[in-house]
Amino acid sequence: FTFFTYLGLASGAPIVQADKWDPRQVLRLMTREACVWTTMVPTMMYMLLEARQADPELPLPTSMRGVSMGGAFMGPDLIRRARDELGLEVLRVYAMAECMMACQMRRSDPESDRDELDGRPGPGADVAVFDDQREQLPPGTVGELGLRGPSLFEGYLGDPDGKPTRMTREGFFLSGDMGRLTPGGFVK
Repeated sequence: FTFFTYLGLASGAPIVQADKWDPRQVLRLMTREACVWTTMVPTMMYMLLEARQADPELPLPTSMRGVSMGGAFMGPDLIRRARDELGLEVLRVYAMAECMMACQMRRSDPESDRDELDGRPGPGADVAVFDDQREQLPPGTVGELGLRGPSLFEGYLGDPDGKPTRMTREGFFLSGDMGRLTPGGFVK
């Protein structure tokens, strides 16, 4: 809802949606409607690849400019397969329901970075890494990722203390995810 509905309404772009998730139907629909962008989790990409392997006659979605993908681990092999076998450019995303679209790779980033890194903050968003005492760590150091930005949620329904217990004094929401920042500001 957040990605598709908001972006469609905000930009006036048409929204194309399959009746249900069926990788064969999705490949046909992407091609027929000349879709240019989508978002998915890695499992969905694996399913698209498997469908095309099982039926090489399925069309390739040549109009697609990018696929934002996050929500689970994705190795560089999956991203390379999407590019090589489907012609899809995967733009890795690091975000969570509590702070949507915090970081994303861009098509202008080098291909090797797009394969390995999980994005950098978008407009108004910020990411930092913290130790167990909630002290901010320098780039290159592994710790807990914290997010802040315009899409940071207001709180958990029925749990008024849930958000405050996860906040740093700098206003970052601690994600529970371990990661690091590169010197260039990318999340890994």
